Parts: sequence; structure tokens; C-alpha cells
Amino acid sequence: MRRCLPFFALLILLLSAAASFGGERPDDPAEEITPPPGVVRDFPSYAAECRTDSGMRMVDLHQAIPGLVFDIRYATRHNFTGEALYDSPGAYLRANAAARLREVEADLRGRGLGLKVFDAYRPYSVTVRMWLKRGPNGYFIAPAQLGSDHNRGVAVDVSLVRLADGRELAMPSDFDFFGPQAEQTFMELPGEEIANRATLRAAMERHGFHSLDQEWWHYALHGAKEYSLLDLPFSAFAAP
Repeated sequence: MRRCLPFFALLILLLSAAASFGGERPDDPAEEITPPPGVVRDFPSYAAECRTDSGMRMVDLHQAIPGLVFDIRYATRHNFTGEALYDSPGAYLRANAAARLREVEADLRGRGLGLKVFDAYRPYSVTVRMWLKRGPNGYFIAPAQLGSDHNRGVAVDVSLVRLADGRELAMPSDFDFFGPQAEQTFMELPGEEIANRATLRAAMERHGFHSLDQEWWHYALHGAKEYSLLDLPFSAFAAP
């Protein structure tokens, strides 16, 4: 019996290592986040950007594109963190990105389709919270040290709906699904899901957005890095 002890000790060590593989524990307070330079955290700095270029202005998608359908998951507990990360179901984009998304919506409307929006602008502090909650899903979460194009206000997470009844078309996975089915190149799917994914991608790319390989729903405006990272609440952009 005594000769078996080293084996069990080794087994426990290996299991512990496997459990920690893939990143730090979720919400680990010991993890230090170094934010990227230039995060805009005050309204006057944001307003100064907008005075220089009106395309930098954040606009409310509810008002800018009335035909959109919204399912802002991060304003609810129905997301991978299990927590509501937004205090309201806001959906904002920079004016330049919103104008292009309006073109996509008009393009799809001619074919009896529309867009469902899951997420748009995301304050940088929310990206930090997501990163700390990532667990083994770091491959799919924007590193907090880099920021996200969502923080720049030029990325949007979308799906397709049928205008006739408002139902979402069949897609390869649910929004924020952490698995290979979420990838743009995953092909072990029903033909309908592959076709719907391709329809969405073609429409978004025709109007100035580019896709993310890991997420069929994520699109960002070309030239995204020209926009600063923001850490302002939705209320900062709400009409007075």
C-alpha cells in the first residue's frame, strides 16, 4: 500500500494542473489588468473627438435604424457570466458604423430579412469584467489588456430575422457560444445554417464590415483602430 502513495500524489498533481489549464480562475481578484493606453473615460475628451470628426459621435441604434430587432444579452443574466453587465439594454455605435449598418438593414429588407442586434458599443470596464470571468474561454474573449472594437463603438454582434414573423433564422450556434460551431469556417452543419451564415456575412462585408473568424455573429467596421477605446456609460450618449 505504501508503494502506491507516490502514484496517487502524482495523479492529484496532474488533475490540479489540468483544472488550471486554459487561464486563471474566473473573477480572480489577484489578476492585474494593465489597460491599453488612451482609453477615454471622461465626456469632455469624447466630445472633443466628436467636434473634430462628427463620425465619431455615438448614436442610439434604436432611433437611427428603427427596423432593427434587439436582444441585448449583457443587460440580462442570459450571458456567459451569469450577471447583468449593463444597467440598461442600450445599443450604440459611432455614427460612421451606424450609417453602414443602416445600409445593411436596407439591403436585407429587400429580401424580406432583417437584423437582430445582440451587442454594440461596450464600455471598456465591461470588457475587463468579461476577461476576469472568462474561465477556460479566453480564446473567445477580447483580452482586457488590448481592448475590443466593441469598446471603440464600431463593432456589432448580429444575426438574421425573417421580417414576416420576426423569427431568427437558423444559425450555427447561439450567440456567445464557446465552441467550434461558432467559427466562420466550421462546416459540419445543416445546409440551411451554412447558407444563413453566408448571407449575413456577405451583406455585412458589402457595406464595410469585416468578420471575426471565431464568431459568426461579430462584425467590425474597417479601420476600427482609428477610433479610441471608450469607457463611458450608455447614459453619456442618451439624448437630453
